[in-house]
Amino acid sequence: MSHFDANIVQKQDHLMQIGTLSGNPLAVSAGLKTLEILRRPKQYEKLQHTGESVMQLFHKHLNVAEIPHQITGVPVLFDIVFQSNSISNYRDMSGVDGNKGKRFNLELRDNGVMKAVNKFYTSLALNDEDISVLDLAIQKSAEAIARL
Repeated sequence: MSHFDANIVQKQDHLMQIGTLSGNPLAVSAGLKTLEILRRPKQYEKLQHTGESVMQLFHKHLNVAEIPHQITGVPVLFDIVFQSNSISNYRDMSGVDGNKGKRFNLELRDNGVMKAVNKFYTSLALNDEDISVLDLAIQKSAEAIARL
């Protein structure tokens, strides 16, 4: 961290670091608490398992609705893209149906699930009840998209 402090390192070793929440005491407290929680036993395994379960829900309901899709990313941070071809690089994203993705996100929201525009983040806070709500929301959203 000393590389970010011009008073500690020489000018040629100093690194500029800026960001929206940099130095914000609330953000720092939240970050420290997050690191504390992640140091507890089996937290990364729980995140991985939860993410895998959520990814399987998306696959299950989108497959039942016969909606071509791919899931890109890893279980703790992924996205659903509507395209039948596999995605292996940025050029493959040119065939993605962005409108279907937007509509799917709106359907999820209307069914009680807020998803970021381009990503789905799993959380240690998700419990079995949350997963059940998510399961139903994905099913209803996939069914709505299939009717388009």
